[in-house]
Amino acid sequence: MIEGAGVEGAIIQRSNGGWEARIKYINPASGQVEQQSFYRKTEVAARAKLSDAREQLAAGEPISDAADLQIDEWLLPIAKGVASYIPGLYQLRSRRRHQQSASARYCYEVWMRHLTMLVEHNRTPTPEALAELGPGGSLGVGLAALLSGVDKYYALDIVEYSETDLNLALLSDLVDLFHARTPVDFGWLSESKVFPGHILTNDILAETLAPTRIDNIRRALTSQIGIAGRITVQYITPWNDPAVIQESQVDLIVSHSVLEHVDDLRNTYDAFRKWLRPGGHMSHLIDFSSHGLTRSWNGHWRYPELVWNMVVGHKPYLINRQPCSTHITLMTERGFEITTDRRHRIVGIPRDKLAARWQGLDDEDLRCASMFVQSKLHKH
Repeated sequence: MIEGAGVEGAIIQRSNGGWEARIKYINPASGQVEQQSFYRKTEVAARAKLSDAREQLAAGEPISDAADLQIDEWLLPIAKGVASYIPGLYQLRSRRRHQQSASARYCYEVWMRHLTMLVEHNRTPTPEALAELGPGGSLGVGLAALLSGVDKYYALDIVEYSETDLNLALLSDLVDLFHARTPVDFGWLSESKVFPGHILTNDILAETLAPTRIDNIRRALTSQIGIAGRITVQYITPWNDPAVIQESQVDLIVSHSVLEHVDDLRNTYDAFRKWLRPGGHMSHLIDFSSHGLTRSWNGHWRYPELVWNMVVGHKPYLINRQPCSTHITLMTERGFEITTDRRHRIVGIPRDKLAARWQGLDDEDLRCASMFVQSKLHKH
């Protein structure tokens, strides 16, 4: 963290390997606290951007970045899109990236954020059955949930990334984190770093961390049927058929930086509604940024449709570019009551620099870089 003269700045490495220069300051014109993020490929470039932003503020100038896409923001994404048509190349690169990004601490904190927000804002107990959309390189989030009292875990992905040996190693590391009551970093959701002992009490952890239960989790991971005692672990790929989970089977559906990658959002939310029991909950962190494709967080809305199709290429997923209002609408249309709606707002490139398709975005969509949203299903 870099601070001074009413300015806070931070350099953050993102899960995709890129770097973010994040700066928070008081806008002298409005007197309001504002935050902006700029994405770069290297840490050096991110630090240089943060330094430039501080100099602009010190000179009384607005923070700016190139609103027009630079040459590397055209050529490199297009080149990667074209390369995705080479058989096996994209799958190999994507698998390696997912496996490298898996860590016990990351999975532990992701699950703890969803669990803590769910209990504190919805007054619901730890669910019995959990479905996670897009676990990626590991089943670590689900394993953390099993160590919190969840009995049934369904992991759904479109490509099989996770491997048993990795998950067994993560399980051991996660057990250590739980035993240590390791404080949780809640990111932009909260400045506090605490272990949710009011939810996972000593009595509860004595049961969920019992050697017999941990052994059952380990055996379920290695079993062909994914069942050991009360524990169920099902890794389902591909998940695009709603029939992969029976109707009204789960209490909670979780995703973390996943729904921005899903192209068929309507059918996905239909499947969520089918899988959840009446009164069940969803908890999603949705990242609306360009995921490092552009220097500005919302630069992906700058690409015209023809160019965007070239960027996507033959990848099984990239980002769908849908704003936060799309998700809220799809949830409410399907009978979900929004119970938690926390948004991370950042200034980005202005509306007049967006491609024609996105010029009609409202002000909230234009500034919402990420959203943590929880909802409850009302079935009739």
